[in-house]
Amino acid sequence: MQNAFGYARLSKDDGSRYSSIESQVQLIKEYANKNKLNLIKIYIDDNVSGFIDIESRPEFNEMLEEIEKGNAEVIIAKDLSRIGRKNGLTQMLLDTWKRHDINLLLIQEMGREFNLLQDDDDLIGLSTWWNERYIKDLSKKVKTGMNVQQRNGTLIQGYIYGYKKDPYQKGKLYVDEELKDCVKLIFDLYEQGKGFRKICKILNNEYNYPTPTEIIERQLKEKGKIPKRKIVHKWNMHNLSRIIQNEVYTGTLITHKKELKTIKGREVKVPKSEQYRFENHHEAIISKEQFDKAQKILKKNKEKTASYKKGKFEYIFGGFIVCGECGYGGTGVSRVRSNRPTYRPTPVYECAMYRKYGNERCVNHNIKESYILENFKILLKKLREEYKDLLNEMSLETVENKSKSNLKKLEADLKNAKEEYKALTKEKIRQIVSNMENQQLITETFIELENELLEKINKLEFIIEKNKNEDKKVKTKKIKKAIDYFDEIIKSDRPDKVVLSEVLDKILIYHDKTVEFKLKISIDKLI
Repeated sequence: MQNAFGYARLSKDDGSRYSSIESQVQLIKEYANKNKLNLIKIYIDDNVSGFIDIESRPEFNEMLEEIEKGNAEVIIAKDLSRIGRKNGLTQMLLDTWKRHDINLLLIQEMGREFNLLQDDDDLIGLSTWWNERYIKDLSKKVKTGMNVQQRNGTLIQGYIYGYKKDPYQKGKLYVDEELKDCVKLIFDLYEQGKGFRKICKILNNEYNYPTPTEIIERQLKEKGKIPKRKIVHKWNMHNLSRIIQNEVYTGTLITHKKELKTIKGREVKVPKSEQYRFENHHEAIISKEQFDKAQKILKKNKEKTASYKKGKFEYIFGGFIVCGECGYGGTGVSRVRSNRPTYRPTPVYECAMYRKYGNERCVNHNIKESYILENFKILLKKLREEYKDLLNEMSLETVENKSKSNLKKLEADLKNAKEEYKALTKEKIRQIVSNMENQQLITETFIELENELLEKINKLEFIIEKNKNEDKKVKTKKIKKAIDYFDEIIKSDRPDKVVLSEVLDKILIYHDKTVEFKLKISIDKLI
């Protein structure tokens, strides 16, 4: 009896065309029982698109890892669209399984059962192509439909603190009486000259208004859903900034602020000239005059010199700082004396949680960048002597063995890339022959994948050739001079971040000005 894994997937992209997770699971169990297969486990990716990369599908990725370990030789799924909707990538995955005798059994593929190792896969090529075209066409239709609703002012995306959406009239907002006074209080306090951090402290200590994420959590639970985002129970400056800058509180609705350029891609901001604006769309919580005044204060606060301000400053240790008190990341700020506007800013690092929440989350502590750099150089000087002796002892044989190992891996990667390109080309030809009327569309579908693979192949060939031609003595010299990373940092007033990343892992800062350096001191890392 063969061991088998089942795989079920469903996403919003599938609409009503595809059966639920429960029905897919039932089909897989019945099919395994009927065909006398030992069904070990059914992997499920719920609300996960088939258009995203395999690494982004947690259960599918885990299943592949178990297959590589030899724990099963059969995969059962309802149809090929459950495996993936990217034509070229799905084809390459099927070719890989065939080469390793991993069988894919599809229960209802194009009206019939399909056995990857036994059946003719000509129709599968058409199926993978159709699955990708379906999701792209669906994406275009959804995008067009959303744009029409945005132009009409009927599509309001996301939750707006202080308002409720009318469940019966799409696009209608009405004031949430529970939160109305909170929004007013925020604008009043800001108008009185209180900063975001001070307002957070007042809201957290003197009032009991729920935070935006607490309201979202409440709404999801009412619908029987579990929130995926982290629930923040304390007001923070990010919450206030979003509220202060949102014109919706004046009764004005603005839609089409962002859009997706590619399927499952990142949202990008839309220019104001292309956004849709609707005056007097709903009941206002604050006046336009108060909103305009708040924007002037916000602009003034950004422009004026404060005790601390974010500057366009290239912080040497940006990305390396971690707060030793609470474990969260640190942030760089430029400290300026408010009574001396021309005074040169002093870069310092402080806890990001304290900066965002104040004493509610951490303690006030900051350390000058110059102090950190000075102590880091002292540490490196001590370590330099230790590593110098160790690096000098490294033999040519060690270098040669490492070089051979790297070259072997590069050549294996090149071979795999060429096989993938060959399989992709073969599938492209098969699709064109099978669908003569759609030659142009098929060519356009494959060209991006082909270009990516060709770029990868060319890059690997260049690296391999360079690796072969490099003289052994040169490599030995490189390793023995790895200590130069230390020297470069020690001698430089502003060390290069690339060099730092070869040596430094993270820096812990504490309220008593203690600085703790965590280094990457592995010889392999230094090389």
